[in-house]
Amino acid sequence: MPDNFFDVVDISTINMDLIVTQLPGAPTWSSIESTTQGKYISAFLASEDILKAEGINTAIRLAHFLGQGLIESNFFRATEENLNYSAVALRATWPGRFPTDELAEEYARQPEKIANFVYANRMENGDEASGDGWRYRGRGIIQLTGRQNYRIFGDLLGLPLEDDPDILTRDFRAALHVAAKFFSENNLLALADADDATKVSRAINRGNANSSSPAHGEDDRIWWTAKALDLFRKEEDELLNPREGGKLTIGHKGARVEEFQRMLAGLGFAVGGFDGDFGPATQRAVIAFQQQADLPVTGIIDKATALAMDEALTGQPTPNNRVNADENTVRETGSETPDDTNQIAAAGVAAGVAAAAAAASELLDGEEESAPTTNTETQTPQTPQTTSSGVNWILIGCLLVVVVAVTVIFLRARKIKKDQVKDYQEGKIV
Repeated sequence: MPDNFFDVVDISTINMDLIVTQLPGAPTWSSIESTTQGKYISAFLASEDILKAEGINTAIRLAHFLGQGLIESNFFRATEENLNYSAVALRATWPGRFPTDELAEEYARQPEKIANFVYANRMENGDEASGDGWRYRGRGIIQLTGRQNYRIFGDLLGLPLEDDPDILTRDFRAALHVAAKFFSENNLLALADADDATKVSRAINRGNANSSSPAHGEDDRIWWTAKALDLFRKEEDELLNPREGGKLTIGHKGARVEEFQRMLAGLGFAVGGFDGDFGPATQRAVIAFQQQADLPVTGIIDKATALAMDEALTGQPTPNNRVNADENTVRETGSETPDDTNQIAAAGVAAGVAAAAAAASELLDGEEESAPTTNTETQTPQTPQTTSSGVNWILIGCLLVVVVAVTVIFLRARKIKKDQVKDYQEGKIV
């Protein structure tokens, strides 16, 4: 993101309506400025120093941070966890703790009682009677939960969170700092770099990035992360040429990215297409090249990487020549697909011709055997006789099905070959 993305001296100089109308309900800034939403947004815009200090310093990291925070905080409307569950919701959310309807009904619509029960004897909380579940319920942008987490992140940031957990409901900048520290301390930045919103979601909501259970609101988390990334990506005119000291990294897009995607493909690295979008596939290709070239492995195209790629391509066909590739070019890479599809297509044509010929033969033979006869003396036509040697329409139908099937096989084989050539031209295969 640009260095001045968060350089907000006077919020009144920003068109805040353009920002807040991205939220559900498309509110205006004047309608939410004094609300929890408005306070969160103001703190967010004024916290460049916090975000950068915690490593949230690229478009993709910022997008994942915001995408998760929006869902955890109910789109910046909530400062603490909503535990006002119905009996049905308790059974669905904590089936292990509420195995029966009777138990769920006993706790339904009693937030404090629910918190003390479901969070008891976990995360350094005491038992249900201790009140720790309610005292250390989820708060802040990331919904920090449990005495252990309040103690750990309070110590990391020099905040008395264990003694005064409500700091996270009063101080929006502190709440944002805790959320950012949570990201950096729990390896979420690496998951964000890989653009794996599913794992980020489950790491936050399930406590395990590899959990088999979806996070609460997982689809929304993924969607809002992608929406945020579209807002934060650097566009083409903001990207400095790496040869001149700039850097290209995951989340960047534009013609500059496409140039290096084509270069990587020309060097034999699959980049997933020449779409000008520096995504995980392009990053993997950069890492592979850096390993091969004995460069520092960062996954970032910096000056050393760009110049090494230029040198490696010297004397080689330009990657743009791939656009003229044909099936012979693909065959030269060692792929057997062109020959295999040709054989399948040829076999299909042969089978189709044979089936069509058999159908025609049966049709003609049947017509001859069942044709009407004429009396040679009076020239009066006689009624046609139906015999067992007439047209076998069942056989004809079966043969026509064969003709259709082999036609489909023939067309499919041609498409497979055509698609592979196209993928080679676009750098999706090497």
